[in-house]
Amino acid sequence: MNENSNSEAKEKILLEIYKDTAQPAIRAVGNALGTCFEFVTSWHWRLKLRSEKAKLTFQKNLEKYAEELAKIPEEKRCEVHQQIGLPILDKLTYTTEEDIANLFIILLLNASNQDMVHTVLPAFISMISELSPDEARILNYLKDKEDIAYCNFRGVNIKNGKEILSDICCSTIIPDEVKLEHKDNVIIYLNNFVRLGILVDYKTSSYQLADTITYNRIQDTYLEKLKNDLVPNKYQHINILKSFYEITELGKRFIQACTKNTLEKV
Repeated sequence: MNENSNSEAKEKILLEIYKDTAQPAIRAVGNALGTCFEFVTSWHWRLKLRSEKAKLTFQKNLEKYAEELAKIPEEKRCEVHQQIGLPILDKLTYTTEEDIANLFIILLLNASNQDMVHTVLPAFISMISELSPDEARILNYLKDKEDIAYCNFRGVNIKNGKEILSDICCSTIIPDEVKLEHKDNVIIYLNNFVRLGILVDYKTSSYQLADTITYNRIQDTYLEKLKNDLVPNKYQHINILKSFYEITELGKRFIQACTKNTLEKV
């Protein structure tokens, strides 16, 4: 596709969303996504955007991208590689959950920034797709952290002189720190992070963090209720295994590439 054709493709696609493509912010979007538009035919996008809901969703997400792109100095902006830009643009036509859309938008912004483009990997797009809105909020919470302390509460019974241990629950301080829709799912969310390579779980080791304050907070929140509910009718007593999740190098890069203060949901 020659330069004139590329320019026409950008104009057609942007005109599907905006009446005036001469606006500086919209021109900046066209420049940043120019390489991506080379691979997108106008009929393809007309088909995608014939749904008013898809059109409004894409417009809202693209406007947020344009607003943040304007904050990057012009000399620092770069064209987004199509391997990153095309799948993200596709996601932005139907991603209505703000917390998830923000992760995609931030990833696209970092792919548009010479100083940050090295942090962006194609695999991060599919990783975002496997997160729930609650998990996106936890991801933002983790951006200035190295690890997450947790307590594994276990019921203990003595039979034939031997301790029989039964896992009751694992708990963290995250439900108190992050606004979540489903607070009871935190450990499931963290296990998903382990599956994605964002965290590693040290449950099987004897290590624990030196942060006794956090462990005490968890214990003070859950232990008495568990004792009242389960001792002595089900267990003779309850013990606590203190452990932690650690953010992996991949996880740190993912968090760096997908989170940013200016797009956080208040």
